[in-house]
Amino acid sequence: MNFAKYSMKEINKQFWSKQSITNSSMLGGYDQINNVDIQQSELFLLKNIQQFNTLLELGSGIGRISEQLFIKYFKEIHLVEREAKFLNESRRRLSKFNCLYYQMSVEEFEPKTNYDCVWIQWISMYLTDSDFCNMLQKFNKSPIILKENISSQDYQYDEEDASITRSERIYENLIKKSGFKIMDEQFQQGLPNDIYKIKFYLLKHQEL
Repeated sequence: MNFAKYSMKEINKQFWSKQSITNSSMLGGYDQINNVDIQQSELFLLKNIQQFNTLLELGSGIGRISEQLFIKYFKEIHLVEREAKFLNESRRRLSKFNCLYYQMSVEEFEPKTNYDCVWIQWISMYLTDSDFCNMLQKFNKSPIILKENISSQDYQYDEEDASITRSERIYENLIKKSGFKIMDEQFQQGLPNDIYKIKFYLLKHQEL
């Protein structure tokens, strides 16, 4: 599906520039899902990742997930976040841990190493199809955990924040097109009925 790429980015940037530096903002106001989000992410992570040296979190926000989950297991965490105010909050929260910070968009980030896990949560919705595929292809040597909202329609576009919610079919097609295969997948449990379904994917490149 074709989207006006640059207008999307501007709308999205304006939206996030107005959001507060809180867990609530990162969760779209659904504070009550924080615990179940972290708990099930932990189970999926431990089920599928074997090495725990380095992790990359793309679109890391204020470091909510790193603070509550990743620092328990990984020796080094790299965080990529476009918004300076969010990245500064990450630095404050994670000041005692071995972290590297990159203030840039996920489209701009170019990895200089392979990671034991690349974690991509609630950032794919802000990428066009082509940007999503380009992002995945940068990490063809690393296992990827993708966690994202899932729509019952192929595409649902939200004008407020310029987000694109995709169906399982669309994600499966894009993942395959990017040269990856789905090694494991499951839906998040325990969510309110009035929000999108959320799904985990474990991805590895077809050559691995």
